[in-house]
Amino acid sequence: MMGYKEKIVIIEKLPLWKNMSWTVFGNIYYSLSQWFILIILAKLGTPELMGIYMLGLAVTAPIIFFFEMDLRVILVTDAKNSVEFSHYLGTRMISLFLAITTICLMSIIFDYKLLTTFIIIIIGLAKVSESISDIIHGQLQRFERMDFISISLILKGTLTLLVFLLLLFFTENLVIAVIGQVIVWVFVLLLFDRVVLKRYISTRPLFHLPIMKSLLRMGLPLGVVTLLVTLNTNLPFYFVEYYLGKEVLGFFGAILYLLFAGNRFVNALRQPTIPILSSLYEKKAVKEFNQFLIKLVLVGFLIGIVGVMLSYFLGEWILTIIYSSEYTLYKDEFVLVMVSGVFLYPLMFLDAAVDSARYFKIQPFLSLFWIIISLITGFIFIPTYGVVGAVYVVLVSSIIQFFTYVFVYLYILAKAKKTEELCLNTEAFQE
Repeated sequence: MMGYKEKIVIIEKLPLWKNMSWTVFGNIYYSLSQWFILIILAKLGTPELMGIYMLGLAVTAPIIFFFEMDLRVILVTDAKNSVEFSHYLGTRMISLFLAITTICLMSIIFDYKLLTTFIIIIIGLAKVSESISDIIHGQLQRFERMDFISISLILKGTLTLLVFLLLLFFTENLVIAVIGQVIVWVFVLLLFDRVVLKRYISTRPLFHLPIMKSLLRMGLPLGVVTLLVTLNTNLPFYFVEYYLGKEVLGFFGAILYLLFAGNRFVNALRQPTIPILSSLYEKKAVKEFNQFLIKLVLVGFLIGIVGVMLSYFLGEWILTIIYSSEYTLYKDEFVLVMVSGVFLYPLMFLDAAVDSARYFKIQPFLSLFWIIISLITGFIFIPTYGVVGAVYVVLVSSIIQFFTYVFVYLYILAKAKKTEELCLNTEAFQE
């Protein structure tokens, strides 16, 4: 694909520390707002309602992520600007139409109860809107303007929380509350995300078939990866719902979300580093690339250890304050869940390095391996040990993912060093 010549208004980039500060704040704020939705469900609803909501997230996430094909990563790591943004947007819109169609079909095939079906479809619609915002955020990320992304998340988080709380409190109807969430996300997409990006670049989607095919060919391995990774993440939810019921799923999902909240915090640190890692790799600055990544991985380990310490010493208090005293029955499981973060959080930076090097094709095989491990451990542990077994599945999966990514990164690093040495020898010979 040749570089495009679309005229782009010059946009001032923010320094790394500002981008990280904005991203951390925006993602923490948004995570807290999503967390508070669970708290509202725990306070105003029942564990069963919590379980239905969690099931809706677990069913829709793999489908949406697959059809997204991780185009945002391809966009952000496209250091040569080989495809203009409008083509990414058009491709994303077509794929999302297929995604929501699949979600509706899946809801019918699995013959869920009417309430559960409605929740799954409505959450799917919310995620369609979120996914369009995501590709817009990818362009802003490439511009290294994480402040706009964070403001969007803050707006979305605040309005979603207020609308969800008011609708659930006055109607006592989860369907209406989730519809309110969809309306808020569409509102932020149209009146903030699109308006901000339109000041710098065209936001008109283009549907040029050869370019769409090229993007989909590149994105398909990533789509398979995100499908398998998300399935791997959600497999414990499916097992718990099947073997233990929606009420227990509500308890388990609420605890696991505390790990995911840390995940979002680490992702906030990770996102601004991807363009930098991509640039270093493109320049064949192997030493700087490796040194930067080692620092990021150590940060991930530190965050994971802090999470374990908090859950061990303050776990009962945290669960009581955030949810209710009912959830303290699972305080030991909470500590084990947070141990997973010691492996999961540094893993996210290793994933950023692999993406920055554009080693996309190997990732589906890794993901397939992880999901096989999760299936085996799920069938062994969850029927026998219940919720504790589900936590074992999460922990084993995190450990396996971490070490497989370490091996892949070491392979990439060794290959990059050989390429760097070859370039240096060639230059020396020419001189």
